[in-house]
Amino acid sequence: MALPLTADDIDRLGKFLGMLGSSADTERALAGAKADALLRDRGTGWADIIAVLKLSAARPDPCHRADARECLAVLGIWSSRELAFLTNMARRHRAPTDDQAQWLARLLEEARLVAQEAA
Repeated sequence: MALPLTADDIDRLGKFLGMLGSSADTERALAGAKADALLRDRGTGWADIIAVLKLSAARPDPCHRADARECLAVLGIWSSRELAFLTNMARRHRAPTDDQAQWLARLLEEARLVAQEAA
């Protein structure tokens, strides 16, 4: 799920939320109202924000993505099947299956050996 917020919108939202800790009642109320108005102006709401946060928290550690990118940096050694697999792993948000994780580990070991020999 993608939110219809720009990077500037997210920065503004963060500033408004930071102001909710103010000791001034009117500043807190104004910050909350501005944050809510920003979301409404963008066609979204707090429930959408919470849904995205839940999705983000549920995502596994993306180390498989970094491992795949490290493999892809070693050029010219991969078959078309391996290249397709590594490209998929570099973009994949879900954790790989056990078989995929084992294959990725073997490819990473191979990539590191090739990189070490080239150094």
